[in-house]
Amino acid sequence: MQRMDDATFIAWLAEAGITGAEPKSGRTWLYFGAAQDATRTWEAPDAGEARDAWLAAVVRAASAGGPWWLWPRGGGGWYGGFASAEGIAAAAGAAGVPRDFGGALGFGADETEPMMGLLRAFAAWPWNGGDDVYLVPADQSCVVMLCHDEEIHVFAPDRERLRTFGEDVRM
Repeated sequence: MQRMDDATFIAWLAEAGITGAEPKSGRTWLYFGAAQDATRTWEAPDAGEARDAWLAAVVRAASAGGPWWLWPRGGGGWYGGFASAEGIAAAAGAAGVPRDFGGALGFGADETEPMMGLLRAFAAWPWNGGDDVYLVPADQSCVVMLCHDEEIHVFAPDRERLRTFGEDVRM
């Protein structure tokens, strides 16, 4: 697992034209600056095996082989600040995230299980905007926000990438 502090991660996103919109509920929204209208929302299926399969499809739609980056909405640490801190902290501990680390976590194709554990934790205990997490493939071809409203928001540089994401996420 790689680690990147918040400032470095935000600068890395900016290289691809990914910027933060006006904060909503005190939290950052990420989008492609030149294509704010290339967004779509998909609702998550009910909890359980269907949700796990759906999360795996979302990860594959973002990038079939990785690597991927996870970043808590608004940045910061992985052990506090969440309404559902206990569940997310347990997943962070199981993934080997240092307690004092704040920022983005990078996962290669051989590290999908700890990443999926974190995504399942965020999906299992959604409560408020502070419990959202971003998934960004290393090629920066899209931004996926796993939202506390039990849905994902996908931001892409153009409608074609959004279309291919939608085709790939269908189960």
